[in-house]
Amino acid sequence: MNWFDCPIVTWLEKTAVYLFRHIRFGIVFTIAVIGLAILVLANSAVYFQSAVTPAFFVEKLPISDDSLWRTAFYFHIVAASVCFVTGFPLFFPALLRFRRVHFVLGYVYFNAVLWIAAPTGLMMSPFAKGGLLAAIGFAITGVAWWWTTWCGYKSIRRGDVQTHIRWMVRSFSIALSAVFFRVIQIGLGWIDVAPESNYIASIWLSLLASVCLAESCIASKRLATRPLTKRSVVRTVVVS
Repeated sequence: MNWFDCPIVTWLEKTAVYLFRHIRFGIVFTIAVIGLAILVLANSAVYFQSAVTPAFFVEKLPISDDSLWRTAFYFHIVAASVCFVTGFPLFFPALLRFRRVHFVLGYVYFNAVLWIAAPTGLMMSPFAKGGLLAAIGFAITGVAWWWTTWCGYKSIRRGDVQTHIRWMVRSFSIALSAVFFRVIQIGLGWIDVAPESNYIASIWLSLLASVCLAESCIASKRLATRPLTKRSVVRTVVVS
């Protein structure tokens, strides 16, 4: 089931499916995304250095001086970082053999998204740089992240492994929109797109990239689900 039924998304999805069916491309893409995610996490460290005032905080004045906004921002950064760290291993087939580890990582990911990362993102979205269009883009991303994660949780509670995998692919793809956002922003900057237009376009294009990535991964049927069975997953969830 595709999120959007429009020619552009369909074309991008078919292109991505073709590429993901080539193992070498899939490996290179995975390594690239992991590397970029690590860079995003490393760059976030500047927000915890008291000696330096990040340029982002200066741009966000006066709202960045608000204690509630600043608290939501820090919770969002930390929770999103936890999502990256716990989310990536969940999609490695070898880890599926260790169901307890998979359960613990998934439990941490679920709670980080549902109760911290997505809600704090929604709290900050009205104050996004770029005005209403940027705020709407961030809000849609936050709602989609929360909803796909919740659907993934509910499906595994029912013991529906296949549906669980599909929703979690969508959830983590939306988490990766933060990575896509920065890559697209840099790319648009190289071609001299105006800063505000760049920011707005990067938000929406990163969301589109997340949708295409998720649906193409699902359609390519490259997900390794054999080690999991309905009975074993249900037992792990219920007992734990």
